[in-house]
Amino acid sequence: MSELLSSANVATDVPERFDPRSMQGESIEAEHFARYQWAAQFACGRRVLDAGCGVGYGSRILAEAGARAVVGIDLDVEAVAAASATRSVTPLTFETGDVTRIAYEDGRFDLVVCFEVIEHLEARDRALDEFRRVLTKRGLLLISSPNRTTYPPGNPHHVHEYTPEELRDALERRFPSVRLYRQHTWISSAVLNDDQFSAAPDSGSDSSLGTTKLHKLAGDAAGAELYTVAMAGFSDLPAAEPLVELAAPVELRRWDQLWHEQDDTLHKHLEILRDRDERIHRQDEDIDRQAKTLDHQARELGRQAKELELAHQQLASAERELACLPDIHSKMEDLAAVNDALVGIGTDADRLRMDYELVVNSTSWRITRPLRRLADRLRNLKR
Repeated sequence: MSELLSSANVATDVPERFDPRSMQGESIEAEHFARYQWAAQFACGRRVLDAGCGVGYGSRILAEAGARAVVGIDLDVEAVAAASATRSVTPLTFETGDVTRIAYEDGRFDLVVCFEVIEHLEARDRALDEFRRVLTKRGLLLISSPNRTTYPPGNPHHVHEYTPEELRDALERRFPSVRLYRQHTWISSAVLNDDQFSAAPDSGSDSSLGTTKLHKLAGDAAGAELYTVAMAGFSDLPAAEPLVELAAPVELRRWDQLWHEQDDTLHKHLEILRDRDERIHRQDEDIDRQAKTLDHQARELGRQAKELELAHQQLASAERELACLPDIHSKMEDLAAVNDALVGIGTDADRLRMDYELVVNSTSWRITRPLRRLADRLRNLKR
């Protein structure tokens, strides 16, 4: 394992929008239907805008609840086409539109519904401003966002998930009245009669369980919810009845399978990270050895540089000495000539000394000695 597992499949595994045709029986179906069924209690007699309607299942719930008119808008042309193809309620229309630039005049709608859309937008503030603009003075905004503090991270389609406090603050900057509701998913167990047990939205019978009693066993603090649902308006806000949507139990088995798959993936990632850690450790050891080798080579180069400098100095000295050789040779030649001259002088001196001795020792020199003395005296008298 040399590389981390690819996360390229995340974008395909996490759906960008909910489609009940392909996601029946899953908890995501209960989550999405619960929001629209809850909002339906405010739709009767109102002009409704479903901002970010997707394939239109929620718009139909609002229309069937007695809305005066429902307009569903969405940027996705294919989703709008699918919604229009299944439209069966008279006051319901679908249009391709941008929730950040709503193509309707001010105060056109009595109710604006925007569920699980705002977290997908870059221009979130502009969308909220548009919702405020198209609402009447007695209008109502119902909006939801995954709660960033508890919602599973990593959805590649979400730009910004609000915390409950962030959503409240964003709405209070635009509306004088704001109220938060908490939407969460629990495991449930119900005891029902045959009609209630078989009831489903596509069965033709009423899927509502009427006055069925609900008991909640798990206590949770505000802020621990998966989704925050907010109600905002310009005047006093109406009371809202709670609503529970039950999903098929097969979802539990699916989540158990997903948990084990995730656990296996995490273990594989752990092995990959351990392998990387070992390789990095070995690379660090190699780097240390190379550093020591380079340090030894640097010291050896320093020693060689000193030896080379000494050799340069010795070479320069030898060159200076060689430069003096011509003068020495010339001086030696002069000395040889002087020596020859001295030798010649010495030879002549020896010959003169011998001649002198012969003259001094001769008989005539001795006989004439008195005459030479007399001559010397006469020369002295003349002086």
